[in-house]
Amino acid sequence: MLLVFALIYNLSVTSLDISDAFLMVPQTDEMYVEISQGKSETHWRLLRCLPGQRNGALKWHQHFASICESAGLVPFPGSPTVMRHKQVCLCERPCGRHSPSCLPGDVEWFKSTIGATLKMKVDGPHLPASEEQLM
Repeated sequence: MLLVFALIYNLSVTSLDISDAFLMVPQTDEMYVEISQGKSETHWRLLRCLPGQRNGALKWHQHFASICESAGLVPFPGSPTVMRHKQVCLCERPCGRHSPSCLPGDVEWFKSTIGATLKMKVDGPHLPASEEQLM
């Protein structure tokens, strides 16, 4: 859907990958893991979500949505995984990977606001018909 918007409105497409996305999310429930070391066992209390944690994707979604909403992005009606900013910037947000379609200057805004609290790898912005490869 976002690629169609980019083509219609001549917007750039950018690929963002948030490093260690789940590890950025605080645990909201008290959770412990048991670690066996030979004959002894140790219990650790988790302070952050782990990749593969059953509710980790939901907690990441809620955490990232709160960061985006505090920066002024609004969930798109009918699809909470798409957010918009000033009718121009759309951001799809599956677990840790994002594809904003926006004006090239808005990518810098996104990196300086959302990227201020998260470590991101950025590929783009790429304009339609630029013949650049999006990773």
